[in-house]
Amino acid sequence: MSDKCVIDPERECLGLMKARELENDLKDLIRQNRESHERFFERLELLEKQEGIQGEQYKHIMEKLDRLSGDVKELKAKPAKRWESIVEKVLGLVIAAVVGFALARLGLQ
Repeated sequence: MSDKCVIDPERECLGLMKARELENDLKDLIRQNRESHERFFERLELLEKQEGIQGEQYKHIMEKLDRLSGDVKELKAKPAKRWESIVEKVLGLVIAAVVGFALARLGLQ
């Protein structure tokens, strides 16, 4: 196809020149869009990786908190166990004293 105007072959075809400019502009726009999309998807991939890492860190923190919770419960239970042990010993001594007293009274009479 000729670059000359159909109406006046002495002049250049302005429509063809404008079409070529538009083609070049479109190619530039497509290239810019491709580059921006690539950067966008790279950023998304990075965010997904970071989210996965944070998920693992959260999981480990929760596991440590669960273990700590068990340790706290155990520490809370120690004074109660100690108190129960003291009460058992005191009750045993009282019962032994009462039985000893009763046996002593029976044996003296």
